[in-house]
Amino acid sequence: MASQEVIVNVARFGNELNLRLKVPSTKYLDEFIGLKCAPTLLQTGYFPNAKEITETIGGFRPVQSLLQSLFGDPRVVVLVVGDGHTPRTGAMFAVRTRWKVYSIDPSTSHEGDLKIRNLHVVKSKVEDFIPPKDVERIVIVGVHSHGPIDGLWNFYSSLGVPRMAVAIPCCFDLGKGMPYPNQDYQDWNIWSPERRVMVWYNGRTASNVPDLSSEKRGRSIVDPTPHTRDSWVLPQAS
Repeated sequence: MASQEVIVNVARFGNELNLRLKVPSTKYLDEFIGLKCAPTLLQTGYFPNAKEITETIGGFRPVQSLLQSLFGDPRVVVLVVGDGHTPRTGAMFAVRTRWKVYSIDPSTSHEGDLKIRNLHVVKSKVEDFIPPKDVERIVIVGVHSHGPIDGLWNFYSSLGVPRMAVAIPCCFDLGKGMPYPNQDYQDWNIWSPERRVMVWYNGRTASNVPDLSSEKRGRSIVDPTPHTRDSWVLPQAS
């Protein structure tokens, strides 16, 4: 795992030791407040605190950077692996795109929840989930997931489906069984010690790919894309 480099600089002055520390940015919280779909997301009760908001946007941001031009295409399918008791990452994708989103977790307490129109909550282990075959493009996301993503990646690879995957691991190795990631970086907009982001893409996804891992103009955080309001994507909640 790449070093988080929490201590940026150390200086000693006599008997004093001064440390300059890197701290998370409020960028994702500022972005969330500005979203037209923020009221829809908050009304679901899926986002109990700022930490969960930043983790979810951290998983959404690489996909936005590469595939925003396809946000209006309902033929794209998102599989959110290990979305937890509440389908917060799935909800983020569902209200900000017109994609078909599956939130998969054996411990979910929201199976059959119809709060958001294009969000399908599935109570299942990812190993038991039957993935859809008739898709134009697949996006696989795991935010602090305890379920593997390599099985889905390899399944769609065998079908020749253009695909992308984003993983923010915590205690489970989401990179296991996957190819070497195209991008691997620490996102300091995420309010969690587990802020490593790994990104994989293939096929047409790989054209005009921005470098998410490089720091921008001396900033101390990873800032993958310019700040946007997503004002052209309306909430899909019923």
